[in-house]
Amino acid sequence: ILASLDLNIYQELVMQKNILILSKFFKKLFIFLILFNINFSFSKNFLKRKLVFNKRTKDYLDNNVKSLSGLLAEVAMDKADKYLNFNRVPKIKLIYTIDNKSNHVFSCYSHYIEPKDISINNSYALRKLISDSEWSEMNIFCFLFGQYDRHFGNVIISKINNKLYLIDNEAVVNTDQFVQDYSPDRRLSFPWVPIKHSYKLLNKLKNKNNSLTKNSLLEAIFSKLTKGNIELMHKEFYMLDEWTHKDIDRGACVVYKGTLWRQMYLYSANLLPSFSEFISPELFNKLKNLDLKKLISFWPELPKLVSEKDQEVYQELIYEFSKKTLIRRDLIINYFNKHPESIRDLN
Repeated sequence: ILASLDLNIYQELVMQKNILILSKFFKKLFIFLILFNINFSFSKNFLKRKLVFNKRTKDYLDNNVKSLSGLLAEVAMDKADKYLNFNRVPKIKLIYTIDNKSNHVFSCYSHYIEPKDISINNSYALRKLISDSEWSEMNIFCFLFGQYDRHFGNVIISKINNKLYLIDNEAVVNTDQFVQDYSPDRRLSFPWVPIKHSYKLLNKLKNKNNSLTKNSLLEAIFSKLTKGNIELMHKEFYMLDEWTHKDIDRGACVVYKGTLWRQMYLYSANLLPSFSEFISPELFNKLKNLDLKKLISFWPELPKLVSEKDQEVYQELIYEFSKKTLIRRDLIINYFNKHPESIRDLN
């Protein structure tokens, strides 16, 4: 530390014992320690993901907005987490640069959380490790924002403070997902997600309007699943993984206007639905005050040099995310309005 300071000041301090010089010495020492701490903190961040676009025109993001939106969603979920006062999403920073080859580079950095050396492979084991508050916040966060990718690699228990952290929240950009209700009933609370589209099947349908509405999808979900339906799904979507084909046989998939929809994790015995039977009064009030303007504000802006088309696609994604989030928020609020005894202090 002394090597980084003005040694002349230090020597003068020893010789004259001047109080003013002493204050200068400690001021420099204080500044040094601050800078040291900043550098030390930065070393705990790691490069989560990087996207490089090689086109040199203003349209370099064409056909890439969806891939970039995953990184933007990480930033949005960081801000959403802080708005709810959870502090369960590690700090995310998205940096945009142009490298020496004129490539446009988006780098997503995340604060590193050192995990405890324990194995978590089911919801029941996780529940024993975390508090009522953490359990409530985790489930409401995932349900509210449509984070359906809830495998146990996306939760971390910190080795330092035993706190729960939620990572890898890119799945929220899938705004087409649909959930029936906020409920402990798996059939109601596990989300339906569009997996694969078949134009061949769509062209066979008389009504080619492929817009999604709650009633029309519910009609498809509750329609009788015949052997012919199952065989059709296996045949038309043969390229999908074995787990999806198992879900087809178990009735967790439907074809709706040319698209195969799957109810994710419905038959995963180790994973409970995104549902908490209790909520704190503070969080309940936060949800009631969450509005469209606030949700839109979570999302960062695209660089100004992207095309108007890309800006429109991105703004549409944000709007769809916000609209669907408010629908899910109302489902949560309606549940706790019917169960006011479940609104309680969780500390």
